[in-house]
Parts: sequence; structure tokens; C-alpha cells
Amino acid sequence: MSKRILVVLVIGILALCAVSASAHSVEVQVSPFSFQKIKLNVPAEYNSQYGWGAKVGYRYGTVAYAGADLSYSNYKYEEQDNRYLVWTLMAKGGVFVDIAKSFKVDMAIGAGADLRVWGDLAKFYPTAGFYLGGLFNVSEKVGVTAGADLRFAWQDNKDSAYSSMDTDIICSLGARVNL
Repeated sequence: MSKRILVVLVIGILALCAVSASAHSVEVQVSPFSFQKIKLNVPAEYNSQYGWGAKVGYRYGTVAYAGADLSYSNYKYEEQDNRYLVWTLMAKGGVFVDIAKSFKVDMAIGAGADLRVWGDLAKFYPTAGFYLGGLFNVSEKVGVTAGADLRFAWQDNKDSAYSSMDTDIICSLGARVNL
């Protein structure tokens, strides 16, 4: 059911964005550091040692905006040979708050789905998140971005004791290009 909702949201956002070309932008960010905490229903937690990734996003709007992000995260856990890979597709809505002529605060919320891969196991899970960052406009077309995502995902398991709530903190920097 959540896959259908995600597809409808993405199609709706893309249809909305096709209305006007003046407010379109593309954002590309890299994440040199991220952290993930997996908290199982049984009294057990796993904390990543290190994580990194990248994100590409599309936005429509100049003050308030709608858009979507596709991101990739790669986490390393202590004493584990496998890397924990997370692909996320998230629909987002947000707002820019002007601080100065060239600087804006970017605040957004979003919901979507994660494809989480551990070794040979891969499964989709629902996810939601918040983004807080800054945008410094270098020119009318290009801006430099920096910020952090706080994401939550819910993994279910046949044995509910092994279901978990995962928390990711993803620090990122990059650029936004107005089309």
C-alpha cells in the first residue's frame, strides 16, 4: 500500500512542477558523514561507525516548494563485513526563509520509502524526515547548500521483537541550480 501512495505523490509533484518553468531547481549534495542508529524492539541497539552518501533533488517553488529527493547512504558497522546500504526516494515540501539578500534558511519535511540492503537481503520500508539547511546564492542561477537530514524508518519483521525504528543523521553540502 505504501508503494502506491509514494507513486501517486511523486506523479502529483511532477505534474505540479510541469506547470511553470520559472521556479524549477535541481539540487545535488554529497554527504561526507552520516550516522545511523538501529533500535530493535528487544533491548538491543546498533550504531554505525561511519556513513557517507549522496543526494539529488528536484524543487518547484521560490518561497514554499514541493519536490522529491533520491539519496544513497552507505554505513559501516563495527565488526561487520557487510555495508548497510540505503536508497531513499522521498517526496518533500518546504519553505525558504530569507535571512539576507543572498542567504536563505531551507526547512523541509518529507515522506517516502527506503530500499535497505544488507548483504543479500533487500527490502522496502517507510521513511519520514526533516531537513534544515542554508542556501547561499552565488548568482541568480547557482547557490551553495549545506544542511542536515534527520530521518526515521520503520523496519518490520515476522517476529515483532526484531522490528526496529532507525534514525539517520545525514550531514550534506552541495549546490542548487535554478533552471
